[in-house]
Amino acid sequence: MIKPGYFSEVALADNLRSDYDVKNELILKNSSKVDYVFFGDSITQQWELNACFNRKNLIINRGIAGDKTKYALRRFEADVLQLCPRCCVILLGINDFYEIMPNFFQQSKGREYESIMKEVTDNILKIITSAKERNILLAICSLIPNPSFEVNETEQTRRKFELELNRVLKTMASEYGHIYVDYFNALLKEETPFTVDGTHPNYLGYNIMSKVLKETLQKEGIEI
Repeated sequence: MIKPGYFSEVALADNLRSDYDVKNELILKNSSKVDYVFFGDSITQQWELNACFNRKNLIINRGIAGDKTKYALRRFEADVLQLCPRCCVILLGINDFYEIMPNFFQQSKGREYESIMKEVTDNILKIITSAKERNILLAICSLIPNPSFEVNETEQTRRKFELELNRVLKTMASEYGHIYVDYFNALLKEETPFTVDGTHPNYLGYNIMSKVLKETLQKEGIEI
């Protein structure tokens, strides 16, 4: 059984490592057939999947709050590939963006926008190609919009990042034969608050995302 181990630095991806190793081993030892793995950060981890989707499917949640693409890439084989799901629903990238901000504890400057964007796209491309090699279908999800993007310069830059990365993800999905799921534009139309803090969905946000995912997969003949 594959275990990615710990990343020997301050990585939030380590927080659930032992839990997910035990759960992965149970799935493999019992030869359980996994239908879907939801893979991502806190938006995925906090999603109560059984409240939204068909309970006849075996749906596994492998979200980790605070996860970044460089760590997601390193755990992808353990948390997705070895489980051989019918489809992996992947939503990643927003935590990488916040590296643009200075780290006052480490007394370091924030990273350059272009450097962050390149790292995110490179890491996600590696995830996409590894899934393609194993014949695992990905539902590549857009970042969700921040409804208060006009508040300050950082949030305006975040909106730019969201739009640019979403365009890249849509192109990658098309080029590699995966599915692009557009949460962004569906949520953008919503006038009622759909997040609890500008980043994490509330019940309405998750219900909209569930509807978009179901409808997108149904167009490809996939039921969830």
